[in-house]
Amino acid sequence: EAVAANAPSIDDLHQRQAPKAVRLAQRLGGGYIKMGQVLSNRADTLPTAYVVAFSILQDRASPRPWATLKRQLPTYLRSELRHVEKAPLGAASTGQVHAATLRDGRRVALKVQYREARGQFAADFGNVARLMRLTLPAMVPVVKTVRRRFASAIDYEREAENPAKLRSVIV
Repeated sequence: EAVAANAPSIDDLHQRQAPKAVRLAQRLGGGYIKMGQVLSNRADTLPTAYVVAFSILQDRASPRPWATLKRQLPTYLRSELRHVEKAPLGAASTGQVHAATLRDGRRVALKVQYREARGQFAADFGNVARLMRLTLPAMVPVVKTVRRRFASAIDYEREAENPAKLRSVIV
């Protein structure tokens, strides 16, 4: 009985473990960050401590150094850039955005996808789906939905075409 009286409550355990879960998602990156973002909106499924902890993933993804990203840009694109701000405007689970100036003087937002993003996400979502089947079966449909939506969100080339399509309709 003395052990049970001194045992932490389930809420105390959640409070201690939730930040660790967030750090793990951040360290693993990719799909784990994306699922953490989704889980931060699932107060109907998760204890409050996890919902609150995962909410930091909504807008605080860790950026990567510009020098690392610059090396992965195609040569033709690097030659079109006059200047790129080293500090990103924002960072997400798939890439980050930098303010840039083209050689012709136009200011643009340069969205750079992390090299491993596509392949990593396929593996990550498979692992997350397996984990959810074991621990939170009610979340399996959510994982499937996020996976489908993400497949189109990671297509930066298609996304880049959308403003041009919109301008042609408006003009």
